[in-house]
Amino acid sequence: MPSAHPFALVIALALAFTARGCDGGDGATGVVHLTPAQRATCALRGKPITLGRMVRVFRAHGISLSIDEPNCFKTEKQRADAALTDASNFGPTGLIASKPIRREQGDILCRVALNASAKHRHVVVTKYPTDTETYVSVWNVDCAVYPSDQASEKRQVERVRRAMVALAAIVGNGRR
Repeated sequence: MPSAHPFALVIALALAFTARGCDGGDGATGVVHLTPAQRATCALRGKPITLGRMVRVFRAHGISLSIDEPNCFKTEKQRADAALTDASNFGPTGLIASKPIRREQGDILCRVALNASAKHRHVVVTKYPTDTETYVSVWNVDCAVYPSDQASEKRQVERVRRAMVALAAIVGNGRR
C-alpha cells in the first residue's frame, strides 16, 4: 500500500472544515474581509511561485481559483497544523463553492509553500488507486483535485496540470 501523500491529510481536513463552515471573521457570518492592500500583501507569499501568480495563472486556464482570505496572515505552520488551504475554487472565503463551478471544475484546493522543494521542478501528478483525489505539484505549489464525477475526472485534472505546467514555465523563464 502506498504511503499517503503528505498533502492528503491537509486536504481531507480542509474539506471537512469547509463542509461544516467556521466562525472567525465578522462574527456573524465567519467571513474575513481583507482590504485591497492586505490582499495584495497576501498575494506576494511564496517563492518562487507566489500565491497571486498561481491564482492569475489558474484563472487564465479557466479555473475559478481565489485566495482563501481567512488564511492569509496565518503562518505556514498554523496553516499546516489546521489543514488550511491558501487558495481554492470555493471563493475568497474558502467556504462557498458554487454548484456550477464544482460540476465543471471539481473541488480544487491548493497550498503555496514559502520556499520551493527541489524535487518538484517539473509537474508531478499523483493518483493513488484508493483515493478520489489527484494531487498535482510543482515547485512550491501543491493542489488536490476532487473530481465532480468519474466522467469528468480526466478533464478536470488535466486543466490543473496545464496550469501547473504554465507555472513551471514561468519559473523556468526567470519570471518569478
